[in-house]
Amino acid sequence: MDTDELVAFVERREEIVCAMKPYLSMISSKDKQIIDQMLKDEQVIVDRMYELKNEAGEWLQNLSTVRVQQNAYKQSFSVDSLFIDHRK
Repeated sequence: MDTDELVAFVERREEIVCAMKPYLSMISSKDKQIIDQMLKDEQVIVDRMYELKNEAGEWLQNLSTVRVQQNAYKQSFSVDSLFIDHRK
């Protein structure tokens, strides 16, 4: 599941949860057990979302580090400057 699909899933889930609120008083104990199991299974999704968030953070940090390193090697020289090589 890619990031867009995961976001769509979470948004759809939120809509369903909100639509179920008026029916809370009608939930049987068997339904409560099913819901508890679903909440446990949901932890896998939440964990994956945190992994994706951390991967994105690491990627951005690495990108920043690479840019700093590249800028260190990219010296700006003046157009009117001279380079003199002294041979020994």
